[in-house]
Amino acid sequence: MTTQSTESYDTILVNDVEDFIFCPRKLYLTRVLGAAHPEPARVARGKKVHVARGRWLARTGVKEFFLVSERLGVSGVVDGLKETEDRVEIYDVKDLTGRSLLDSQMVQCALYGMLAEERFNKPVQVYVRVRGRDIRVHLDDEVRKKVVDAVEGAREILSGGLVPSLPATRGKCYRCPLRNAC
Repeated sequence: MTTQSTESYDTILVNDVEDFIFCPRKLYLTRVLGAAHPEPARVARGKKVHVARGRWLARTGVKEFFLVSERLGVSGVVDGLKETEDRVEIYDVKDLTGRSLLDSQMVQCALYGMLAEERFNKPVQVYVRVRGRDIRVHLDDEVRKKVVDAVEGAREILSGGLVPSLPATRGKCYRCPLRNAC
């Protein structure tokens, strides 16, 4: 990885952090260089899933919610948040189509949990809603460190301080809409 001049990003997006975990080069190409790319079919399918599951969330009193952390310098809109007297529940809707939760998705969900902890100052439980069932994401020390490291890495790329090299393994590249630009 090479280094360039830096410019500060005060607040970055949760999705930037998820992109960083999935592929730092994707974050660099889209957000720093402004590379345009078509929306993959899986993203369009995911949006339809969000609409359908959004109706479930609304029926259960769970609402979409904007969260921001001054401490982490991150903001984003979580699919669902429900506050009770003693805790906050976070729900993120995913269309996993038979595969397990990706590391980038787990970090995204955990980051929403950490944002909610700062906002509400209560214990937080984080769930990924997949085809009618909830998968719990635990906010342990290892996950929290992964989140903080990813936030720092994403911020470094967005500030222009880091140009990521090509990935050593190209397994994720076959379905990436930026593979030709990369």
